[in-house]
Amino acid sequence: MLGKKDNDEVKNLKEQIEKLKEQLNELSKQLESKKEEPTKEPPTQPSEDPTKINYFGERVGEYVSGIIEGVMNTSNNY
Repeated sequence: MLGKKDNDEVKNLKEQIEKLKEQLNELSKQLESKKEEPTKEPPTQPSEDPTKINYFGERVGEYVSGIIEGVMNTSNNY
């Protein structure tokens, strides 16, 4: 037969189980509400500074022009 101490312990454990059930229900509700929310688009990265792009384009243009000039000059020598 259980003593008073054992009965108190059983009562305590039952209370803890009830609290845990309530917490589980609350977490389940939160999880369900998150599932129902539409997925959000990931934030887009800010576009690159247009002046950097233009500068890069100018540098590439100069480089290609230099190559073309070099090819034209060498082909004229032959």
